[in-house]
Amino acid sequence: MSTFENTNQSGSEKFILVQNPINNEIEEVVLDEDNTLKLSTLDHAFPGAYGLRYNKNGEQYAVRFNDKIDFLAPFDGWKGKVFTIIFKDHYKMKIPNDQINGKVCTSKTSKSVPEKNDIEIQFVVVLDPCNNEPIEFPLNKDGTLSIHVLDRKFRGAHCLEYKNEKTGRKRFVLYDDRKSAFLAPSGGWGERGYILTCRGYLFLNFILLYFMSAYYLNNPCGPPVLGNKVFLLIQILFNFKRVRVHDPVTNTSVWIPPSDDGTLPITKLNSERSDVYGLKYKNPMNGRQYSVKFDEEKKAFLAPSNGWGLREYTIVYKGYF
Repeated sequence: MSTFENTNQSGSEKFILVQNPINNEIEEVVLDEDNTLKLSTLDHAFPGAYGLRYNKNGEQYAVRFNDKIDFLAPFDGWKGKVFTIIFKDHYKMKIPNDQINGKVCTSKTSKSVPEKNDIEIQFVVVLDPCNNEPIEFPLNKDGTLSIHVLDRKFRGAHCLEYKNEKTGRKRFVLYDDRKSAFLAPSGGWGERGYILTCRGYLFLNFILLYFMSAYYLNNPCGPPVLGNKVFLLIQILFNFKRVRVHDPVTNTSVWIPPSDDGTLPITKLNSERSDVYGLKYKNPMNGRQYSVKFDEEKKAFLAPSNGWGLREYTIVYKGYF
C-alpha cells in the first residue's frame, strides 16, 4: 500500500492531523502534492514548530526529515495518526487556557504578545445609507479607515463625505489607493457622522452572493448539477476579489484582495494587521481548524484547492495560535 493510499483526504487536498498544544484540539495541516509536509507550512500554522512525532504501540516515533526541509511520511503512511509538535528549545510555550495574554521567550530576547485589554481601538461614526443609523467602525493603527472594513458591512462601499460646519457644504474624505483606506480629515475624524456612498450596481451582486452563500452553507455538497456552472462562475468572480480575514485579538474582520495569481501575500495582511504569521479556517465538515499553505518563495499564502471561497480565515500571530 502506498503512502498516498494511507493519507487523510478532504476533497482533492491531503492533510495530517496535528494536536494543538494550547487547547489540545485536533487540527488539519495540508500536505504537498508529493505527500510531504513542508516545515514552512507547519511553522506558519504553529510558530516555532521544528519537528513532529507520533505514538505507536506506546512508543514515540519522530517523523523523518530530508535536506529540502520536508517531513517525509512514515513507512505506514500519515493516516490514523495524531502528530505532536516539537518546538525549538528557545521557544517557551504559553500556559494552557491563556490564549491571549501568553508570552513567547527566546534565548536572546523576551517579547510579549499584545494583550487584548491593552489595545486601545479608536472608532469613527458612519451613517447607515439605508436608515441613517450611526454605526461605529474601527480605525487602523495609523488612524485610517480601511475600505475593507466598510465593505464587510456595506457591499460596494465607495466613498465617504461629511458636512463642513463652516460652509455647510458636503466635503469628500480623501482616499489612499495604496493603503485601500480613507485618510482622516485635517482636524481628525471627530465626533461627526460620515455619510457612506455605495456603488449601486453592486447591490444585485450582494443579493445574489447572499442567497448563494446561504444555499452553500446549508448544502455543503453544492447546488444542483444544473446550477454548478453558474455557481462556479460566481465563486471564481468573488474568489479573486477579496478574502475575509478575522483578527482574533480585536475580534474584527477585513476583506483583503488577493494578487492576480490568486495568492494572498503576507505583506498585504501586514498592511492591515501587524505581525501576521499564518492563516487558518474551520473545516465545515468536521469542525476542525485547517491551516493554509504558505509559499516561502512568493512569501504568500496559497488558496485552498477549492479557492478562497466565502469562508472566514483567522490570523495566526507569531507567538500564539
